[in-house]
Amino acid sequence: ALILPAPAQQSGLQPGEAFVTRFSGARPGTDSRGQPSFAIDLNGVVGSIIDIRAPGQPPRGDHWINEPQRNPIIAADVGQVFGVVLDDATPPNIYVSATAAFGLHLRSGTLLWMPGMWGAGGGPGTIYRLDAANDYRPRVFSHITLNNRQNTGAALGNMAFDAANKQLFVSDMETGMIHRVRAADGVD
Repeated sequence: ALILPAPAQQSGLQPGEAFVTRFSGARPGTDSRGQPSFAIDLNGVVGSIIDIRAPGQPPRGDHWINEPQRNPIIAADVGQVFGVVLDDATPPNIYVSATAAFGLHLRSGTLLWMPGMWGAGGGPGTIYRLDAANDYRPRVFSHITLNNRQNTGAALGNMAFDAANKQLFVSDMETGMIHRVRAADGVD
């Protein structure tokens, strides 16, 4: 039987769908001296739900162009993200972690982070939660620190969800520590 892609208005992550992250991309511009430069594309998609149930082509390892996507999140809202974990809610909530995996991007000629490197209200130690009940709009869930020391840019790694204890584990790429975060409220 042929399985058709989920309709765009369908809410909640469905069996056979995945949440996939990627670099938002860059856009050309000019720096403060009028020289050509590039900046993070603030409207670039950094993650979305992709329907992988019916790709419409055999699996040959090719890049899938025009994959059915929905609920995109953009660099202006969450910055660059890599780690993804789902909780055990029905439908699941999605958590994404700040990353430097795509490079540490500074504003041209400065030591300031380029807009879109980290998301609204966040930084290199931020985990965002995409609530299923809120149509997966992102919000800051937790700021990971070690003894109140902020992450300076190495950011976070991947995450895992412990359903038995209702907690997330996240690796801190700066300190090498693995943090345990309460799923109820984001407390480390």
